[in-house]
Amino acid sequence: MSQRLINLMPPYYKNSKIAKGIFGAIESESDGLVAFGLDVIQQGNPRLATWGIQQWETDMKLAAVPEATPIEQRRARVLSRMGTPPVVTPKEMERLLAEFTRSQKAKIVEYGREKRFSIEVGLNDLTDLAGMSSVAQEMKPKHLSFAPSLGSEAAISFDEQVFMTSRRYHKVSEFRVGMKPMKYQSEVKL
Repeated sequence: MSQRLINLMPPYYKNSKIAKGIFGAIESESDGLVAFGLDVIQQGNPRLATWGIQQWETDMKLAAVPEATPIEQRRARVLSRMGTPPVVTPKEMERLLAEFTRSQKAKIVEYGREKRFSIEVGLNDLTDLAGMSSVAQEMKPKHLSFAPSLGSEAAISFDEQVFMTSRRYHKVSEFRVGMKPMKYQSEVKL
């Protein structure tokens, strides 16, 4: 049990029950201190932090989240904030948004003339859609808009029907006595 310490001592301690008991107590206490020290050191790395992640969120000036939020989501928020470069290119944004997926993959598709882009990720691969959207909103150029594009390899079936109704009304200047307020109405089944 405490052979590591007994081997460091003179040979006459090897047969002593008292010495073995003392060395066993010292060894178990020192193992606990080493484990605690290693745990404290891990808190200095956001990829390994557990109870220290709250300090990382404070240091990165992130908004507070409920304590019940999974640690993976909290880590992804911190890591994406840490890696935000001064000028964000699509490749940099892909790298940062990939932190919110299990496979570490995200793709940016730009639509230049439309002043927008989409973020393509797998639906089952995503860990935190809200966190990813808030990071993308913060990082994107202000003149662009974006939308997450969630894909799935599984077939999706809908059990209900959805109808969209579009109604067009007359403007006040077009209105005449006896006219109905509605110009036309159309209904589309989606």
